[in-house]
Amino acid sequence: MMFKYLFMNVFAFLVIIKTTESSKGLPLRTTFNVKPGGQTHTHKEEVDGFSCAFEYSCQGGTHEEWKMEIILEPGSNEYTCKVFREGGTSYLFFSDFKLMIDGGHLKDAVALGEDNKALISEVEYDLDKRHNKVSSTDAFKSHLSFLMAGFTKEKEEL
Repeated sequence: MMFKYLFMNVFAFLVIIKTTESSKGLPLRTTFNVKPGGQTHTHKEEVDGFSCAFEYSCQGGTHEEWKMEIILEPGSNEYTCKVFREGGTSYLFFSDFKLMIDGGHLKDAVALGEDNKALISEVEYDLDKRHNKVSSTDAFKSHLSFLMAGFTKEKEEL
């Protein structure tokens, strides 16, 4: 399955994605500031009948520029939502994070921490397919540089 290949490649964010826009407004790419200070912040994007929201709280010296990308895999109904620090290094210390999908079914996720090392699923982060979210656990070690969720869009009722 295409998701397994994508998630095994932890450096997927380095792959060059086609820059042509589809009729659905995809791929969607935005830049936002991750703000330290210990308060909870959310960056949310909506497109094609679903949304992807990144919620976090962190500490550190100053804000960092991060990216969110929502991509429709060619010839399928499989989407990815990526949140990452371009260059792969963040100097912020996250106390927690969540990536939430609304209007789709979460299939898989991957998270990278310090030095782009994979975080351990079910230890440092949970994949909750029932509630369509990926979230940090108490064992999370405060370093996050990349977070990606794969999902399919919910089918419309007739």
